[in-house]
Amino acid sequence: LVELDLRWNQIGIPGGRTLLSSLKINSCLEELHVTGNNITDDIMEAIEMTLSVKSKHYHAEKQWITHKQLMQSQSKLKEEENLFRVSQLHEQLDEMRFSSLNMTQRAHEEITSCKAELESCYAR
Repeated sequence: LVELDLRWNQIGIPGGRTLLSSLKINSCLEELHVTGNNITDDIMEAIEMTLSVKSKHYHAEKQWITHKQLMQSQSKLKEEENLFRVSQLHEQLDEMRFSSLNMTQRAHEEITSCKAELESCYAR
């Protein structure tokens, strides 16, 4: 057996584990197609590693690798978006602090001015 096509068979995690176990004793398989089976990334990585070690001619399933790369790039993009949002929030916080300081300073100046007016009224 050099090619095995199990695409869209709903083998799931238990089937993925069983497949991985059986591949550990196979040294002939060159192509394996498992797209659409809800096999987790860790099991797929183990399958890929097992086959690449066991078979000299094995070629990784491009759809799985592409999907994994897509997921990694989406995760990286989401992380970058979150970092950008955090930096925006820091900027807003800094602006609020600056505004608060200005308001405090203006209030202090207003109080000082009112106090001076009151003192001048009482002095008359």
